[in-house]
Amino acid sequence: MDGSSSGGGGASRSSNFRYAQSLAATLGAIALLRADAAEAFVLADGEAWAGGRLSTPRNVVPLIEELSDLPRGARTDLPASVRAYRRHNTDAEVAVLITDGLVERDSLIEALGELRRSADSATLVHVIDDGELDVDFRGPVELRDRETGERMLVEASSALSRRYVASFERMAEDASAAARDAEVGYVRALTSVRPLDLLIEAANSAELVAL
Repeated sequence: MDGSSSGGGGASRSSNFRYAQSLAATLGAIALLRADAAEAFVLADGEAWAGGRLSTPRNVVPLIEELSDLPRGARTDLPASVRAYRRHNTDAEVAVLITDGLVERDSLIEALGELRRSADSATLVHVIDDGELDVDFRGPVELRDRETGERMLVEASSALSRRYVASFERMAEDASAAARDAEVGYVRALTSVRPLDLLIEAANSAELVAL
């Protein structure tokens, strides 16, 4: 999981990060109930903080507790964090990166390349808060960078709102293209869709490894 402030893993604890936690818990629980091994990592500040490797159905509750207790960070450096993850983990069959993808495209491609080399199969799960797509800004709006705390006051209009929504779609298209370039799977995860429903749909459409 991307645990940087931009992904909501810092002090803000945004809905994106809570959704990522739920999704990781669901995916890990499915693996454990199949008697497969699962291990959770939080990525931020160029580091990867690891939980323990769990491998039995009775470890579902410890997995959920780990996902709540693992450290968070502030800065996004996905390539360095995925490299740190690879130093922890060298024999994974499946690697799933859960992130909001708010990084430069070249950095995302580099991170996904590292992810692809870390496992037999790799997938990017791109978390998008679709509540942010239903906006119509009017008047003064303060923008704040979650990582730096920098603030900017802008005068918003309906045209600006439309450009804002369009930028989300371009971001998703860029992330999908980056995954394709890196030869990893891509799943768009809208936060309005329950994690289990998302995983079932992704498995049925062959976007994710068969569950």
